[in-house]
Amino acid sequence: MSSILSIQLRLFYIISLTILYNLPLMAQTTINYNNSSRPAGDAAMEAAANLMTRRNPSNDFLFSNVRNAEVTVDWKNASGSPYLNESFSPCKLYMDKEQLGNFYYRYNAYSDEIELKESLSSPQISSLVQNKQFRLIDGSNNYTYNTIISKKNKQSEGHLNLLEDGEHFSLFRKDFVTFKRGAPAANSMVKATPDKFTNFTEYYYLDKSSGDDQAYYLDNNLKNFLNSQKKNEKEKIKTIIKEQKLNTKKEAELILLFRLLNNR
Repeated sequence: MSSILSIQLRLFYIISLTILYNLPLMAQTTINYNNSSRPAGDAAMEAAANLMTRRNPSNDFLFSNVRNAEVTVDWKNASGSPYLNESFSPCKLYMDKEQLGNFYYRYNAYSDEIELKESLSSPQISSLVQNKQFRLIDGSNNYTYNTIISKKNKQSEGHLNLLEDGEHFSLFRKDFVTFKRGAPAANSMVKATPDKFTNFTEYYYLDKSSGDDQAYYLDNNLKNFLNSQKKNEKEKIKTIIKEQKLNTKKEAELILLFRLLNNR
């Protein structure tokens, strides 16, 4: 009985730390397109979660205001998708090293949200609170929430997919989806353009020897990564790339490079 109670308490904890919302499973779906109004930091996230536990019709309006401005997309006419995969896949959810339970998820790469369901048949979809203690794993993906330093040296936070993790370095992939509104035909000679979602990918690295827990943008030629290393290390890395004939613009070979660096 105590084991069942423990599981129930853990599940209550994680559910209370989720922002709950309903998404109609129809051709027309509401998607959030603006991250600027999200709660910033763990304290704000916890406050939002606490509000959710006291949810009632009078504070539903306040809770919905925590979320972003909403735009409606007609899925029949939009090109692409905000999701990497619109289907829900089985996953395991962890808080630090403790498994909280088995769920089904999909990743909204536009709004950077992990959506969860308790079962495939469940009509309720929850958005996992963005917290660095949470980790989601399926067969091929390992999502964590990190502090990120972008290409333009701007700091933000977001979900990263862990590709390689070792003694010295971690390597991550960040999947993005951008959205562009379509335009009606100006005249009969011009075709209308639909709303469009476009995917692109960036890579980030974390240098564990620096004591810095931020993940830094990794450019295609690894220039910023190499420049962050001491001179002798920089030359050793260049030698590994040359001897192994690695094309680091390919994900598999980039992973191999960081695996070799971790196993030295």
